[in-house]
Amino acid sequence: MSVQVIGSGTIGGIDEGLVVSGIVTATELDISGDIDVDGHTNLDNVSIAGVVTATRIVSTIGTFTGDTAISGSLQIADTIQHEGDVNTKMRFPSNDQISFETGGSERLRIRSDGNVGVGSDNPQAEFEVYGYGAAASGATPILAIRNGYAGTANTSNALSSELRFLHKNHNAAHEFMAARILAYTSDNYSQNSYLSFLVAQGNNGTERFRITSAGKISISDDGTTDGWLTIKQNASFNDVPHIRLIDDSDSREAWISNHAGDLQLANGGTDNVPHCYLKLMDGNQMIFATGNTPRLYVSNSGISFSSKLLCTFTVSGSDYVAEFRNNNANSYGVQIKEPSSVNNGYPLLAVDTNSGNSHFRVDSGTGNIYANAGTGTNKPAYMCRAWASITQTGSQTLRGGKGVTSVGDFGTGYTRVNLTIAQPNINYSISVNGTAGNTSAGYVSLDTIGFGGNGNNEPATQYFSLRGCQNSTSSGYDHPWITVAVFG
Repeated sequence: MSVQVIGSGTIGGIDEGLVVSGIVTATELDISGDIDVDGHTNLDNVSIAGVVTATRIVSTIGTFTGDTAISGSLQIADTIQHEGDVNTKMRFPSNDQISFETGGSERLRIRSDGNVGVGSDNPQAEFEVYGYGAAASGATPILAIRNGYAGTANTSNALSSELRFLHKNHNAAHEFMAARILAYTSDNYSQNSYLSFLVAQGNNGTERFRITSAGKISISDDGTTDGWLTIKQNASFNDVPHIRLIDDSDSREAWISNHAGDLQLANGGTDNVPHCYLKLMDGNQMIFATGNTPRLYVSNSGISFSSKLLCTFTVSGSDYVAEFRNNNANSYGVQIKEPSSVNNGYPLLAVDTNSGNSHFRVDSGTGNIYANAGTGTNKPAYMCRAWASITQTGSQTLRGGKGVTSVGDFGTGYTRVNLTIAQPNINYSISVNGTAGNTSAGYVSLDTIGFGGNGNNEPATQYFSLRGCQNSTSSGYDHPWITVAVFG
């Protein structure tokens, strides 16, 4: 059976609908019931209130006010448009592409290569999002991931939103989580959250980086440690430091690490060999090194050097280039020690001119002291080992001195001088001078007759005796003023 309508036509009043086994061709047709076409249907302007069942429908304009079931393909030249809304549509802009529009603008496109673009009509990645976001706080984001769970009202609830990156394993047997970005809220009542970054290490992700709600940054730490930047990891001195700083030439590096509680700062090349380093050690010690060799040690017991110490400074007035002060009067101020093996004649201490000539020198081994007499030639200098100022009149008195502990009265004109430090032997030199008064001359000499023949006639290592007289042949006489010096 065939139905052909040229012009306007109405088919209705059929309770069971209209069944056509042939072809329906109509320019304008109004059907109030159902129509079932076993063949082809060519329609230009058709209004059907019922259900249309056809093998194929070709139409310029078709309006279906009821349900439309299509068992085959529905072929659209370009656009599927919302009726009465020209700004909302699904389009086929070119072969192998599909796009979606709202408000008259394209919002999403799928290219022929499968790339999906949101806000982009030419996505260059498998998933590309392009949008406009203002810099103002709280501006509409370009991409938002939401967790709609709120938990129990007016209480603290834990929430989590996660972005995962999955990769195939080596034989594509399964996927594993290569990396994860986790936004975790421990308390949605107070809005306390942290952002965590995890990467796979034979597992579903180990946390490597965290930013807490307080702004603390933690690397390989859970963020509970006090500190605005925390790095928790075993590190070595230079090959695997906590922080490696590299210049733009890739030839110079600097390293910062905490190794077993020792803070180490170093620099060097790409061979991981330090050029210089500073080590703050857990045992209350600091080490400064150059050429990978320690040069300076600082500890609770003092400062020690294993290299030459050079102090260059310009001073003015009464200032000093270097000053050493000992606040304990019962200990050494500055001590210079010889090495365990010495070569005689080499300076242990030297004060030189700018040209290298010695003003003052103490040799190692021998202990000889040399001083410049002004001619440019080093002259031996012999130090005074002790000196004293003595009066014999009345009660013999030690008025002043160094290296002398006391004096003893052994009769008129005779005095024993007791030395603080025993001399190495009795072969030391004694220089003595005295006066008998304002108008008379006097003589004072080393007593070699033992207090007039009653004692030793030579000095001892710990003391020596003096004899005062008015002339070389007279008896002993107490002098008001005697000065004595010991050399050796």
